[in-house]
Amino acid sequence: MRLLLAVLLVTVAACQSSSSGSARWSHLQSTWALGELAGNALPATNTFTLEIDAQGNIAGHGPINRYLARGAAQEGGGWRVETVSQTRMSGAPADLDRELLYMRLLQRADSWRIEQGRLELLERKRVLLRFERVEGP
Repeated sequence: MRLLLAVLLVTVAACQSSSSGSARWSHLQSTWALGELAGNALPATNTFTLEIDAQGNIAGHGPINRYLARGAAQEGGGWRVETVSQTRMSGAPADLDRELLYMRLLQRADSWRIEQGRLELLERKRVLLRFERVEGP
């Protein structure tokens, strides 16, 4: 399990180190914290992050597990996640249920937009997930 997590972290770091294409994703390239999951505000103890790199690849974590996927954010507001790599750690059933729902919605989304400084992932123009930008150090 530790080896898998180490491989995931190295992969994310490698993706983030590349600078080609950074101009087209500069408005998205950031770390985002999930504020709403399927229209519901999250408990303060449930933290989900979404990191978008210069190529539109994503990585992040839920309350328990880490994940990553290639090429999710697309030019022109498109969003497509086909395969997600994810750690499989155990935890509280409620947290695992929220992570499962989050992963399903992340994969169902078909577009993104920035609305009032928030990143929204949508399916057929309906907001599935809403994120706040995490301020850097």
